[in-house]
Amino acid sequence: MPRPKSFDPDEKLGEAMTVFQRNGFGNTSIPLLERELGINRFSLYDTYGPKRKLFIKALERFRDIASGDLEQLESGTGGRADLRRFFREFRRRFVEEQSEGCLLNNTGVELGSHDRRISRLIEDYFVRLERAILAALLRARKLGEIDASSSDLRDRAAGARSGLQGVLVTRRLSNEPGPADRTLSAVEACCLQGIGAS
Repeated sequence: MPRPKSFDPDEKLGEAMTVFQRNGFGNTSIPLLERELGINRFSLYDTYGPKRKLFIKALERFRDIASGDLEQLESGTGGRADLRRFFREFRRRFVEEQSEGCLLNNTGVELGSHDRRISRLIEDYFVRLERAILAALLRARKLGEIDASSSDLRDRAAGARSGLQGVLVTRRLSNEPGPADRTLSAVEACCLQGIGAS
């Protein structure tokens, strides 16, 4: 019978997610994880497997947390209000606060397409983000808040997705929120063009 663990694996996974978020995959060594999580190498491997497997679990955890922000866009009843709420929360979480940034975007920049499973996981999230923005834009049109073609709204959603990824990179590169905040304001203005103030 296996000995019960002296730590909560779910809690330590959250801590590992933060370590990867701060340092990236390549710069996160097993000794660093041992030190930051307060558990030894044997316990790490026994609980999560090798570093790549732990990293994927941490990436999936971050994706699941980030996906919560998309649910209002996907299934809300508002158009303009839901979009403004999303941009406000995005600004708070990734621009104004001293965060380690978005693990999904950071990993995409670091690893690119070198790891197919990881790149697919990242791409799937950002495709969902784009579709969620489009869903809210289509609701805004249905509610009479915007007059635009479906093609235009698809282009806006695609532009917003790319722009938001750019905001995340900009914030990662700067200790000051100003440049990322200005970029985010431009992305939001383009996305909401023609939608009146709330």
